[in-house]
Amino acid sequence: MGKHVAKDDSQPPMLSAAALTIRQLFGLGQFEPARAQRDYQWEEPQWRALLNDLTAAFTNAGLDPDEGKGIEDDPNDKAPAGIGTTGEPIIAPLPSKRLGARQPLSCYYLGHMLLQPRQRVEGFYIYDGQQRLTTLTLMMCALRETPGGHEVWDTIQKTVRTPPPDNKPRLVNPTSGGALNHILKINGINARVASANFEAADRRMYKAARFFLANTQDWSPARWRAFTNFLLDRVYVTVTQAADRRLLEFAYVTINTRGKPLETKDIIKGHFSHLASRHGLTASNRMNEKWDQLERKTGNNLEQILRTAFLLDFRRKPDFDFAPQLMDHFEEDRSLPDAEDWVGRRLPRIAEMYSKLVAGVAGHDVLRGPQADLRRMTFLPWKHWQAIAFAFAERDAQAPLRFAKSIAGLTRWAFIVNLIDVDDDWILNIAVEAIAQIQEKRDPFEYRDHGRLRVSAKWRKRAIARLQDGQIADKYRRGAHVRWMETLYSPNDEIDFRPTEETSVEHVLPKRCGGQWLRDFPAEQHIYAEKFGNLCLLPKDVNGRLYDGQYQQKRPILLQLPQHYRSALDVAQSDAWTPAAVDARTQQLAERAAKALTLS
Repeated sequence: MGKHVAKDDSQPPMLSAAALTIRQLFGLGQFEPARAQRDYQWEEPQWRALLNDLTAAFTNAGLDPDEGKGIEDDPNDKAPAGIGTTGEPIIAPLPSKRLGARQPLSCYYLGHMLLQPRQRVEGFYIYDGQQRLTTLTLMMCALRETPGGHEVWDTIQKTVRTPPPDNKPRLVNPTSGGALNHILKINGINARVASANFEAADRRMYKAARFFLANTQDWSPARWRAFTNFLLDRVYVTVTQAADRRLLEFAYVTINTRGKPLETKDIIKGHFSHLASRHGLTASNRMNEKWDQLERKTGNNLEQILRTAFLLDFRRKPDFDFAPQLMDHFEEDRSLPDAEDWVGRRLPRIAEMYSKLVAGVAGHDVLRGPQADLRRMTFLPWKHWQAIAFAFAERDAQAPLRFAKSIAGLTRWAFIVNLIDVDDDWILNIAVEAIAQIQEKRDPFEYRDHGRLRVSAKWRKRAIARLQDGQIADKYRRGAHVRWMETLYSPNDEIDFRPTEETSVEHVLPKRCGGQWLRDFPAEQHIYAEKFGNLCLLPKDVNGRLYDGQYQQKRPILLQLPQHYRSALDVAQSDAWTPAAVDARTQQLAERAAKALTLS
């Protein structure tokens, strides 16, 4: 008979896990990436997604003190002649059909981390989660260095550094250039440092910190303080600890290489299938068939169509990952016929509008009227204009002239918003309310009725100042503005879009310059490099060949371009490229843009 061995409860478990806030996580000690970890890899799409997720969760939790401050109500505003109205009568608003939302979530879950306790040191090796922890550290450094950083300075310093007298960085990320150590210092993001030893990870960290600084520096002091508290005390991670390195390495491989990540559309499909399955297998199969037909019809555009449909139909701001919001709407209290109607009838109609108004205007060399304006708006880095355009299309289905006028007004508003860097969350607020006004037969351009697509006197002044200054910090918004400016070279009744296809923005004076450039531009090269007058559109292959060459090398190539590359040929008219040439062209473009946007 075998000997019974009693269970030994005195041995510590191989794994332990806990849900911690970000403040609690940083309080565990110091962190260093394990040797199995990659260098810092995140780029702007990941930084933007994380910031959008966090600010959306922060706002949805009801903690944002600046919520709803998108447009300034200026009592001195008066509608300029011929601007701001479609001539429609003012009709009293109908009851809104906003969603009846459930109690908003008060926290945010950031995912899991795998840590190995270090011996003889109060700290851990990171086996999974290094990219997020590094990005959070960079985000907090940016918040600390905003104009209102004194509001959160002490809180952030206590988070990213160990207690006195050591004051060591919580996160150690050794790179040849030591970027993280420099950034963690006070005013470290914009301090001049020797970059000769920088590797790719160093440059990414600096770019990330400057991205977060640029996207939070215009917040109010109250928002800086409230967001920092939300980030530290209401954002959670699951921390799994194990002493055995082999176990952590295997877990890291399993987590990152097994399976296939679900896309948002797959999650939504699964939810609708589950909802239908409560009514039997036949209902579930019917729902799956409707969804499959929709997916075959829309292809890779389905997720954007779903996002636009959510904003258009439910008048709610879609989060970066909006699947949970949509799932909340079609909860158990929603009938199956409602869900089937939305998937089987409503979404295909919205897909048809997308095909006609978004995808359908691409690929044409020349466009005119509302099709040209719709094509121009495809340059924009944000897509909220689509739901507004669809609302106009449904309202004006039998009134093409009214639709053309509405789309022209929307395009003007959108490029003014793009020019003055209105916060993306504010744009969504405006879009929600503008859609409500359109669907309630009110005029969103009307000043007297507080139309949400009106442009206030304050915004007009900001737009004029930005044109005269000649710079947009965000490269995606800057690219949209340069492409829009390219279309202004064409006559109004026949817009040539060829120079906007397969092209990139050329900095005539390069951002990194040497040789003759330093003699022609003895000071403020970085300012002149980003001015509108220094920018033009070139075919990507030509742009790659020119790179950072001197003007006398670039000019002959520009002069050989086809005639429709109007901005490049405009640049090439100058015998020399100097500060005076950049300023003169910036002023010329400012006057042209102000006229097109009816700012002057």
